[in-house]
Amino acid sequence: MPQERPRHAPKQSARTRKGQKRHPTGGKIVDDKAVFHQIDKLANEEHEIWHKESQGEATDADRERLRQINVILDQCWDLLHQRRARRAAGLNPDDAKVRDAKTVEGYVR
Repeated sequence: MPQERPRHAPKQSARTRKGQKRHPTGGKIVDDKAVFHQIDKLANEEHEIWHKESQGEATDADRERLRQINVILDQCWDLLHQRRARRAAGLNPDDAKVRDAKTVEGYVR
């Protein structure tokens, strides 16, 4: 299993007309599958930037984006860990929240 690292900050959920859970601020509540999808998407983008870097074609904007991707990936993995821990404790995983960049950037990978 790959080393683990998340995305949207789920809060107390509310139901929409279609029965889909929504974030109270209007954003969609994410599930583990959505977080993994985001991780895959970001990992692909990260790979593309590293390829550009290896070819000597990366720009400063690419390098900045790579730093952003790393923080977002850390947040995604942290959210998954929180969701799993809440589920294991019999709590609602949708109450897990995305932690700020300063909190997750110090985590050891």
